[in-house]
Amino acid sequence: MTPLWFRRHRKELPFRSILILFALFIVSWGFTHTLSVWTIWTPVYWLSGGAKALTATVSLITAVVLARITPLALQLRGPEELERLNASLDKKIAQRTPIKDFVFEVPRNDGSIVTLRGNAIPLLDKQGGGSVVGVFTKMIP
Repeated sequence: MTPLWFRRHRKELPFRSILILFALFIVSWGFTHTLSVWTIWTPVYWLSGGAKALTATVSLITAVVLARITPLALQLRGPEELERLNASLDKKIAQRTPIKDFVFEVPRNDGSIVTLRGNAIPLLDKQGGGSVVGVFTKMIP
């Protein structure tokens, strides 16, 4: 049951379906062994045989799925590589200098130029030949 508990608590894991198959295999395997002991006193060979067939089927499905996902799982990045990539991204972020002031020169219909400074982005009128109709001051994330 541990694979199901693990699957429930780690939702970001890829290939979560294999954990269900492992849990099914473990439970069916345990049931097969329990029935093998029970058939010592009670001859329920048909039930024991059915449990063994179920275990074999689950085992075969698990093996096929595992064989298919193994190449994909080998392509996943390891913890060391992820740490190295995060350090590289942190360095790139630290190197960037934030833009503190914007300077916009916008031509108006009458030939004059409007200069906007600071954290402002001009909103232009598309139909009016580029005239400023407002100023957007909120930064876009």
